[in-house]
Amino acid sequence: MRGFARKLHRYAGLTLALFLVIVGLTGSALAFYEELDAWLNPDLMHVPPGRPALSASELVSRIEAWDDRMRVTNVTLPGDSVPLEGSAADVIYRLQFPIHSGQILGLPGRIIVFLAGIVAAVLSVTGVVIWALGVRRRARQRERNGQRREPAGGPLPGRRLAASGTSLLAPPGEPSGGP
Repeated sequence: MRGFARKLHRYAGLTLALFLVIVGLTGSALAFYEELDAWLNPDLMHVPPGRPALSASELVSRIEAWDDRMRVTNVTLPGDSVPLEGSAADVIYRLQFPIHSGQILGLPGRIIVFLAGIVAAVLSVTGVVIWALGVRRRARQRERNGQRREPAGGPLPGRRLAASGTSLLAPPGEPSGGP
């Protein structure tokens, strides 16, 4: 049972490592999404000179008119805090992003989330590397000790025949060994 549990833990961890790398890196980027968005889309962040800035209600109207499937339910402007009103589910829903991105604690929280995401990704990758190096080291040790790792169910018949110098292709009664 212990061997099964170890294998289950090992392969579940290896499978989750890829997921954790993706979550760690995207979570790190999410912590600074406003800065990344402004850097990647500078034209969307500023009103061109000579054009009036639109009010929040005008923006909502234009978004909903652009695609009739869209319905704007919340507008959060920079510097707004998360309102703690509505049902418990509403409050939890509105708090998820600020908690996940670290915004709820300001810049220190965002830095912590950023670093935690990078550390999670690095730990996942180094864990796989350490596991792979251990597999290689154990295989070399078995090789040095003259041990072979046999497949489940015992050795393959061809291995024993090859080791004993016997060939299945030699005609009956003739020696099968080499020169």
